[in-house]
Amino acid sequence: STDQQAFFGYTTGATISDLNLSDVDISGNNHVGSLIGVPEVSTSVNNCSASGTITGTLSDIGGLTGQLDSSTITNSNSSVSVNGSANVGGLVGWIRSATITDCYATGEINASGNAIGGLVGYNEGSAVSNSYATGSVTTTSDRAGGLVGENRDSGSISASYATGIVTGVNHSGGLTGLNHFSASITN
Repeated sequence: STDQQAFFGYTTGATISDLNLSDVDISGNNHVGSLIGVPEVSTSVNNCSASGTITGTLSDIGGLTGQLDSSTITNSNSSVSVNGSANVGGLVGWIRSATITDCYATGEINASGNAIGGLVGYNEGSAVSNSYATGSVTTTSDRAGGLVGENRDSGSISASYATGIVTGVNHSGGLTGLNHFSASITN
């Protein structure tokens, strides 16, 4: 297994639209997703979806993308079962300075590390809006959330919800596991 395992391992400044991946079975170490492992620098994903199974042995593991850095995902969804260690999410494992709008994830999430969420594992200064997650979220560690595992550094969540059962050790909750460092939740 290696890093950046996905249909596209790495993108920068890319636009990906109307792409649907079915019955994926992808595994790797870090930055593992079905569509993109590492989308960076103004990558835009719109109207994309995936189903299947993703397994990552380390961190930044997501149903659609492993991470999302200074990029956007809109009108997209994931029904992928995701297994990983840290920063694991039903749609994206780790987001920074990014935007997720009108998206959802329905897959079951199982992990052994921190920051595990039904939609996003670790939100660092990014905006999540009009989105939801319905899959169960389970970790043997901390910071498990039905929607976002850890929301921090002015990260925002608005008009979003989660319905999945959440199981974690410390700092675990139905919507977010840990919300701190000027992070916000509205509507």
